[in-house]
Amino acid sequence: MPTPKKIMFRGKEMWRVQFNKKSIGLFVNKRFHTKKEANQWIEEIDSRYSRTNKPITTKHRFKDLIERAKKDRSKVRTRGDKQFTEKSWKLMVTRWTFLSNTARFKTILVKDLNWDLINARLETLKEDREWSSANKYRYVSDLSVLLRYAEKIGWVSHNPVQDAKSTDRINAPGQRNRVIKREEYAALVYWADKLSEVPRKANAYAYQTFPLFIRMLWETGCRVGELLKLQYSNIIFLKEDDDFGAQIIFPSSDTKNREEKISFVNKELAELIKSFKSKTNENRVFASRYYTPFNEVKELAGLTEPDARYGETIVFHHFRHSFATYLAQDGANEKQLKDAAGWKSISMAAKYVHSTEESVRSALLKRITD
Repeated sequence: MPTPKKIMFRGKEMWRVQFNKKSIGLFVNKRFHTKKEANQWIEEIDSRYSRTNKPITTKHRFKDLIERAKKDRSKVRTRGDKQFTEKSWKLMVTRWTFLSNTARFKTILVKDLNWDLINARLETLKEDREWSSANKYRYVSDLSVLLRYAEKIGWVSHNPVQDAKSTDRINAPGQRNRVIKREEYAALVYWADKLSEVPRKANAYAYQTFPLFIRMLWETGCRVGELLKLQYSNIIFLKEDDDFGAQIIFPSSDTKNREEKISFVNKELAELIKSFKSKTNENRVFASRYYTPFNEVKELAGLTEPDARYGETIVFHHFRHSFATYLAQDGANEKQLKDAAGWKSISMAAKYVHSTEESVRSALLKRITD
């Protein structure tokens, strides 16, 4: 059994525990604020992985388990021992299949799956694909069904997703708290502009349009998925005497909450959009997921490390969080925040408040005139 070790981390005294379970290929390195917390975690995880001595020798891969479950559908059941509806079954199989084609799940043996590995992989997918916490936990839930079946047929000693529940990790919201400072944003824009000027063969379009991409994230607070679907036909350039340069319309078919979202950008950004539009015959503004240039830009800007306050590394969703934070600091009310960010609700009371162009203009105008 591991023992806690006192360390200094970012100027604070903490307790580190390294848990190494070679038999299942698991290595976990965690830090705790108190020795008591560390010891409690040690007892829990040691109990978790020592509770069964049942040897599992099968060498089935994750894809094999999916195929077996599909052929044995009548035995894959809900917690209440009921069969899944046709719609639920198809959605579940779709998620299993998607995971089976991703890194780690593609090659791992079913018997080697554990919660820490599953959670780490889903967190990576959540960040890369801008999933909501709710979407991530749909995958967790569906995985639990599949692995409960695997336990039933003897392919795993126990369902590893069950291990998450004692630590409340399934119910913990994946919040983003870090706010991108204005000087950090300026550094990101500077290096995005610089890299866009470098001739390259691979990912050329991604690098060329990345300066526009992060400016749009910062100015509109939209979700990455919404921005990737944006079309020039949904951008309306405004008159010279208008306070803004362009109106951006995100159709209901492209937004998360299936409601149309309207935003506005300043004149400088509107001119940049015009410049890009004049160089292409395509209607779609962006055609890449931009992770490669984003990682390189962050490195050049010196922003690859987690911040001291929240321990979070900048990801695309922090642009949206920062947008809402600054808007609130500028005095936007609840309805203006809801409309500008395109949330379905901020509170239950605001659930049925519909977005209006005027409320968004009012909130954003204050931002660009300060």
